Amino acid sequence: MTQRIIGVAVLLLLLETCLAHAQISLLYPIEPPAPFVREALAHPYGRAVLAEFAKTVAASADTACLRSKALDAANLADRGRDIFQRYGTRSMEIIIGNFDVRKYEARISELAGAGAASELIELRNDADVKRYLILERPARLAKVFDFVVENFERYALITRINLRSFSGISTGNDELLRANPIEESEEAIERFVAANTSPRFRRFVELSEITAPAIMDAFNREFALKWGPTTFYRGVESDLAELCVIRR
Repeated sequence: MTQRIIGVAVLLLLLETCLAHAQISLLYPIEPPAPFVREALAHPYGRAVLAEFAKTVAASADTACLRSKALDAANLADRGRDIFQRYGTRSMEIIIGNFDVRKYEARISELAGAGAASELIELRNDADVKRYLILERPARLAKVFDFVVENFERYALITRINLRSFSGISTGNDELLRANPIEESEEAIERFVAANTSPRFRRFVELSEITAPAIMDAFNREFALKWGPTTFYRGVESDLAELCVIRR
């Protein structure tokens, strides 16, 4: 049951974000995974996590090996960016691949009327909706990136890779937790939604709330029951070996 809940929640993060407030729209057509992950990595929060990754690798790897390959902090951060770009993109592609777009469109039509999916897309051209999407963007990026990093850390743990956890969520690192934009973004979202009375924006919020059950109905839940860190990160030990990090 927990695996299923996690699976559905992450799909919603990839396709919507933050259902806790029921205020985030379906980004449909679905965003291409590679540019999305690249943007998350380029965000200040993504850069901060990569810097911590580099520190952790430097502390965990074989010193002589690092020296022989001339791998300093900058090089390790660059290598980390490549690892998370590739495996983060793969993670999103796997999850999105288990989403039935036609089933979603049919279900949202049942719930909100014919043309609702197209209307939701069209509403994204509204000035207030655009402002809203700008406000929630940092949370969207950070939530998905946190998922990508969390699964990497879990994979390293269960496969006994000699690399300790480094994310703010797993270590309580105050600097990383402060850099995480989720709380600030969500607070800005709440204020914006509460203050905005535009009919078109309210319609956008209404349709956004309806998307949640439509997405869940269109998602292959059996897949969510089976997935885990190995679904997304199998083989990453070879990449880490190139960074002089090996199994215990």
